[in-house]
Amino acid sequence: MDYFTRLGLVIEYDLDQALLEKKYLEQQKKFHPDQYLENKLEAIKVTMEINAAYKTLKSDLKRAEYILSLHDINLEKVQASHEFLIEAMEDRQKLEAPQDLNSLLHEANDQIDAGIIKFKQFIAQRDIVNATQEVIRLRYKKKFLEEIEFKLNS
Repeated sequence: MDYFTRLGLVIEYDLDQALLEKKYLEQQKKFHPDQYLENKLEAIKVTMEINAAYKTLKSDLKRAEYILSLHDINLEKVQASHEFLIEAMEDRQKLEAPQDLNSLLHEANDQIDAGIIKFKQFIAQRDIVNATQEVIRLRYKKKFLEEIEFKLNS
C-alpha cells in the first residue's frame, strides 16, 4: 500500500499539512499496538509504516522523491542533465568566491521555491522525465543551501 493511501490521502504533491497531521494521528490511534493484543506484531508493522509515510510526506523533497518512486523512478540510477551539471559547477564557483553569502542564501532559497513549482507543473503534465531532473536539481540545491548556512555560521 502506498503512503498516501496508508494515510487516507489522495496521491498529489500539494498536501495540506494540517490534514496530513490529522490523518497521521487518526491512523496511529486506529493501529496502536495496545489495541491489538492478539496480533501485536502486525500492529507494530503497520504503525512503523504509518510513521514512515508521515515522515516522507511531511517533507517537500521526500514527498517529490516518493511520487517519482510511484512511477518506478530510481533517482540513484538517473543521470543528471548536462545543464544541471553546468549549473552545479557555477554554484560551486559562487560558493568559493568571496561574496555576500546572505545573497547567495536568498538566491538558493528562491531557486528551491521555483524548483518546487516546476516539479508540480511537470507532474501535472505527467512529464516524469523533467520532473525527475527537477528533483535531482532540488536535492542538490537543498544540500547547497546547507553548505551556505554552514559557511554563514562558521
